[in-house]
Amino acid sequence: MEQLRDAAAEGRIDFDELDARLEQALSSRTYAEPAALTADLPRPDSPRTGRRWCSRAACTARPGAPGTGRFPGT
Repeated sequence: MEQLRDAAAEGRIDFDELDARLEQALSSRTYAEPAALTADLPRPDSPRTGRRWCSRAACTARPGAPGTGRFPGT
């Protein structure tokens, strides 16, 4: 449910969708049902790597940015 609240706070889902998904999560009978409610959302921080999921556009470094290795000598 925390992942749903985070998604709403980030603007990934609206509050009506949040309410509907939370209602479904609270009425679920198996662990698989709530997992399906968050399948289309970015995964939270991974405890193993500490990395957060991001979209390709957000993770792609700007061409020529220092440390990207996109140009010789960087």
